[in-house]
Amino acid sequence: NALEGTLPDELYAATRLRNIWAYDNTALSGTISEAIGGMKALVHFSVYNTRLSGTLPTELGLATALFRLNVRRNAHVGRVPSELGALPKLNELHLNNNALSGTLPSHLGNALELEQLYVNNNAQLSGA
Repeated sequence: NALEGTLPDELYAATRLRNIWAYDNTALSGTISEAIGGMKALVHFSVYNTRLSGTLPTELGLATALFRLNVRRNAHVGRVPSELGALPKLNELHLNNNALSGTLPSHLGNALELEQLYVNNNAQLSGA
């Protein structure tokens, strides 16, 4: 693929959209919009190996159908949102190879369907 620029705001307005697979687009940049919280049907959000950066929005915790969140191999910074623990269907969480920091939130233990958690290669991230 050769996607360039940022994820358009119109994409986040597609509230019935179930899958976003935009990985391996190294010219894709910008941040994940807080508007992602309005995407109640979103099941898969895979944007790994891009140039996305910034903090992960707490509004990700409002995308309640989310099964797979894969943001590995980007330039995300800051804390892991504790709101991710409120996702009742979250099964896979790929946060590895970013620049996340702080303590891994204990609220992730509330994501009872979580089977795969990848947080390696975040030098400033520590356990609870």
